[in-house]
Amino acid sequence: MRKVVAIDATFLTSQYKGALIVATAQDGDHHQYLLAWGVIDREKDASWLWFMTKLSEVIPDGSDVVVLSDRHKSIIKVVRGVYKQAQHGFYARSAYTISEFEDLYPKVAEYMQKEELAPEKWARCKFRSERYNLLTINGAELINSVLKKAKKYPILSLLDICLGKTVEWFNRHLLEAGRADESQKLTPIIYKELHERYERACTFDVQELNRVTDEFEVRDDKSRRHLVNLGERTCGCRMFDVDRYPCSHAIAAAHMIGKGDMIYDLCSEYYTRDTWHMAYQETVYPVSDYCDWNLPSFVA
Repeated sequence: MRKVVAIDATFLTSQYKGALIVATAQDGDHHQYLLAWGVIDREKDASWLWFMTKLSEVIPDGSDVVVLSDRHKSIIKVVRGVYKQAQHGFYARSAYTISEFEDLYPKVAEYMQKEELAPEKWARCKFRSERYNLLTINGAELINSVLKKAKKYPILSLLDICLGKTVEWFNRHLLEAGRADESQKLTPIIYKELHERYERACTFDVQELNRVTDEFEVRDDKSRRHLVNLGERTCGCRMFDVDRYPCSHAIAAAHMIGKGDMIYDLCSEYYTRDTWHMAYQETVYPVSDYCDWNLPSFVA
């Protein structure tokens, strides 16, 4: 799994109120991958500290970890304390390059001057670590759409439904990964995206610069010039760098030298069928019948 963890919360509507937290990643076919559920009394420092501490026990801190969230003050404070090495980001703007960002969002950049709102936190082109295609946090949207009625239930019933949905989704995606065409090395969504990019690439002009280092200049259909390095897996448009699978310029370069079959090999391992299938190999079990519970004495 790519090491990008999104956390979000939504208010419960039962008589006890509180909030339901979900932590998700994203699999190689761009499905949300459930990591953890939690129930808190309300969004405050102590509650978020409890959840993030528990999460860190299974998703350890590290310089290659990214945590995405909204700009709630408690989250900002707690993530900074628990995930000290990780990068913390917010909802991101979609620009891949600095010039594109400055052209599209000059007023936004002026507004967000505080430390926690610096462009490095929310602008994809300035983010200091790997966040790939993840621009927003959809955990609350997922909860609200799927668990709208369940949010009214008592906590145990709510959590039982949460676990049931986790079981259902893991099994569904395991079957999807198993049904994928074995001739395709990549997940369906990336395979489709590469084919769409290939159609654009066929209209580009390519100039080989250095065959040894696999460097090229590619002029696209807007007459923009991009420096592509297939060996380093980079492109001036930065889509190749950020998404970790070839942009249309890189595809054009590979096709020009007769290496169209290497396009799939230029993709990150996270987008392969094997990795996708591996993500769902472990079975998620529902809670056993209460008659079989072995409770510790202080609970019983």
